[in-house]
Amino acid sequence: MPLFDEGLDPMRWWLIGGAVPLYLVALAGVVWALVSIRRCPWPAVCVLVASLLAVIDWLVLPFLMSWQHRRVFEYGEGWELFEFWLRAHAVVSGLLSAAIWGLMIAAALGWRGKRAPVEVAPPLGPATAAPTTPQATPAATPPAAPPVASTPASPPPAPISKGVFLGVTFGAFGVSMLLSIPGLLLIYGSRDEDVQIAGALMSCGSAIPTVLGVVMLLILLYKLWAALPPHYARTSPGKAIGFLFIPFFNFYWVFQAYWGWAKDHNRAADALGLAPHRASEGLALAICVVAVASILPFVGIFLGLVNLVLMPIFFNGAINGANALTAARAGGQA
Repeated sequence: MPLFDEGLDPMRWWLIGGAVPLYLVALAGVVWALVSIRRCPWPAVCVLVASLLAVIDWLVLPFLMSWQHRRVFEYGEGWELFEFWLRAHAVVSGLLSAAIWGLMIAAALGWRGKRAPVEVAPPLGPATAAPTTPQATPAATPPAAPPVASTPASPPPAPISKGVFLGVTFGAFGVSMLLSIPGLLLIYGSRDEDVQIAGALMSCGSAIPTVLGVVMLLILLYKLWAALPPHYARTSPGKAIGFLFIPFFNFYWVFQAYWGWAKDHNRAADALGLAPHRASEGLALAICVVAVASILPFVGIFLGLVNLVLMPIFFNGAINGANALTAARAGGQA
C-alpha cells in the first residue's frame, strides 16, 4: 500500500507530514551524535539513542495508527482491535517519551568538556599597596589585605547541586508524561463521552509535576544570577526572575534573564581567569528565540519540545560556570 495514495484520509497527512519539525530535530540529534562521538562518547551515545527513539515515537507509531485507522473505517475491521491499538500506542508513546527524557538528562549530566582547575590569580591590590608604606615590615603587610578581600557586600552563595536541580527539574517533565498515560487510555480507548471527560480530568493531574519543574527551573535561574559578583551583574536575582512574570514585557526580558546572564558570566569569568568555565552565549540566545517563537500556534508546540532539549545542555554548563565563580569568590577574587 503506498504511503500517500489517492483518496488517503487526512489523518496520515497530519501525523506524518505535520511533524516535520520533530523529524528535523531528531535528524540534528543524530548528526551531532555522529560528529561528537569521539570527543564526548557517553553524551553522544545517549543523544543518538534518544534521537532514534524519537523517530519511532514521532514517525513509526503514528504511521501504524493511521494504518489501523484505515483498516477499521475502510476495510471493516473490528473496533475492538482498534481500541487495543489506541491503548498500546498511548502506553508505548509514553514510555518512549520518558526514555527520551531520561537519555537527554543523562547526556546533559554526563557532558564533560576540558575543565581546568580553578586557579587563583595573584591579587592585584595587596601587591601594589605594600611599597607605599616606607617602614612596612613583613609583619605589617597582612593588615593591607583584608580591605581587598572583603570587597563583596555579601558572602558568595553555596555551590549549586547539578543532580538536584537538573534531575528534579527535567525529571518532573518526564513524570508528567507518564502520569498522562491513564488519561490518554480513557480518552482514546472509549467512545463514551463521560469516560473521555474523566480521562481529560485525569490528564490535568499531570500538570502538578510540570509546575514543580517550572518552580525548580526558576530557582535554578535565581541561583545562577546570585552566583555572579554584584559588580558584573546587570540586574539583581530577584528582578531577573520577577520581570519574567510581566505580560508582554517578558518577551524582551527573557533575553536579559538568559542571554544577559551568559554575557555577564563570561565577563566575570574572563576577568577572573576562568575562561574554561565560560557559558554558551549562542545556546542561551537560541533558547530565548525559541521561547518567544513558541507562542505561535501549532508550530509553538514543536518549538517548545526543542527548548526542552536545549535547556538541560545549557544549564549543565551554566552550573559548572556558576560553581567556578562561587569557588573563586570564596577564595577572595571577587
